[in-house]
Amino acid sequence: MKVPKRIAASVSFSVLLAVAGCAKQDETAPATPSTNTSASTTEMLKEKASEVAATIQEKTEVATQAAQETAAKIQTEVAAQTKAVQETVTTQAATVESKVKEVVAKAQQLYSEGKFQDAMTSLNTLASENLSAENQAVVARLKEQVQTALQGAANLTDKANKAVGGLLQPQTLQ
Repeated sequence: MKVPKRIAASVSFSVLLAVAGCAKQDETAPATPSTNTSASTTEMLKEKASEVAATIQEKTEVATQAAQETAAKIQTEVAAQTKAVQETVTTQAATVESKVKEVVAKAQQLYSEGKFQDAMTSLNTLASENLSAENQAVVARLKEQVQTALQGAANLTDKANKAVGGLLQPQTLQ
């Protein structure tokens, strides 16, 4: 089969045009996909930015909730510790008050028995205690009474010693 030259030339020309047309499409083709790629890249970036913003929002909410829970726990603990401290202070104050009353009663008893030095020693045991203003006044008043009694007793002892002192000393013969 002989193909006429004209047909062969037309087919060759068509193939050449097709190849040339494909080459032109390839050159212009990147421009069209590039625009599409830019648009799709922009869309993809917007989506990613939205996802990141949503993630940040979620993390912020979680952190805020955790901070609020922690603050509530701390407030509860502080309230419990404050209550415990107040109870301890109240208990200690009652203990000190009880001890003061006990020591004052003992000192008054010793004073009435004439055991002034023992009464003063008993009152001096309260020196290390943190006394209220009222208790300090009571203790100070009792100490003054005991001190006055001790000085009076010392004066009487001196007078008695002087009176008896002359009798007890040996007399010299003249």
